[in-house]
Amino acid sequence: MPVEEISADQLSGRAGVPPDQVGRVAALGILSSPEEPFHSGDVLRIRLVQALEQSGIVPEDVGRAIASGEFSFGFVDTLFPSPAAAALSEIDFEELCRRFGLSMEFVQSVYAGLGLPQPSPHDQVRQDDLDMAPVLVAITGLGLPEGAIAHATRFWGENLHNLAQAEVGFFQTYVLGPLLRSGLSEQQMLDIAVPQGAMAQELDQRVLLWLHQRHLEQNLVERILEHVEAAMERTGAIRRRPRDVPAIGFLDLSGFTALTETQGDEAAVGLTVQLSELVRSTTAQHGGRPVKFLGDGVMCHFPKPQEAVLAALEMVEAAPSAGLPAARVGLHAGPVICRDSDYFGRTVNIASRLAAYAGPDQVLVTEDLRTMTRSAGVRFEPLGAVTLKGIAAPLLLNEARFA
Repeated sequence: MPVEEISADQLSGRAGVPPDQVGRVAALGILSSPEEPFHSGDVLRIRLVQALEQSGIVPEDVGRAIASGEFSFGFVDTLFPSPAAAALSEIDFEELCRRFGLSMEFVQSVYAGLGLPQPSPHDQVRQDDLDMAPVLVAITGLGLPEGAIAHATRFWGENLHNLAQAEVGFFQTYVLGPLLRSGLSEQQMLDIAVPQGAMAQELDQRVLLWLHQRHLEQNLVERILEHVEAAMERTGAIRRRPRDVPAIGFLDLSGFTALTETQGDEAAVGLTVQLSELVRSTTAQHGGRPVKFLGDGVMCHFPKPQEAVLAALEMVEAAPSAGLPAARVGLHAGPVICRDSDYFGRTVNIASRLAAYAGPDQVLVTEDLRTMTRSAGVRFEPLGAVTLKGIAAPLLLNEARFA
């Protein structure tokens, strides 16, 4: 992205500081140049200096650290490739609301849901916030109830906050931490880490757009196919099931979230690696395969239902010795719809709901799957009819155990 050259007055306005503050900070070697023209990235430098000064670290202290060679603000230009986004516009939120026909209460509620600081009417609007104002207008035009908008902003805010927090934590754990522990100075560490961080941000943006689109497409296809399948069953278009059908299994780790919250992200990565190794080796031995890993769980496909039961029992039994929390599995056999190496339909939905219903160390199977299983090494304990969330009719369930 080309660097924009700006005057001292422009820098003062975009950073929201008096003009004499620009000269003071520039003289200390904090900005990209000791005199104008300055760069657009200097807006963020001044705003960072402001934040430091509020915490008790005055610009002169920052200048001395830069002069010593132990520190540089050069990393700002690389780690924040779009510094203009953080610049302040010429209007406040009261004016933004007036221009775009928005209520201050609505704007504040959206920011609260997104996990951003709630603005006051006389706060200056960041440039990127101003650019998003038409999106807020479009949201109000959808005709959604207030509760729906609050729900949407909450899941956007919570999920993206967690993603960003995890990404920064990952960089700290696997890049910055090891460099500092190796004995490098802060500046030497930045010289190595900053280019890696810039590359990571570029990759992150590309992956985020691609992966969100793939997951969105996957979920839309899943809903559409479930709708079509249900409609065909209601009209009697599907009169009989094929004799040879696969089994779908979902394995979850009980207490995974609570465990990783206490032990940290590094422990979570270790557990997911161990889970992957256990699932891949066990499913392969029984002619199956993991379809996709889902954080603390995995979806598996087995051409033969009997092999699915054996694999599930082995994985649940082996989980503790593999250093994993107690596992639970839900299994169902039936027709599936395959698309892009993934599976969809009622069979998948039932298996997923069954796994959520199961308790630690349990392997639950439907009656349909039980009737397809013939193995001297497995016994089934009937659990009766159970109503599962999202499944219209009650299902006869069984708990599978080694004989």
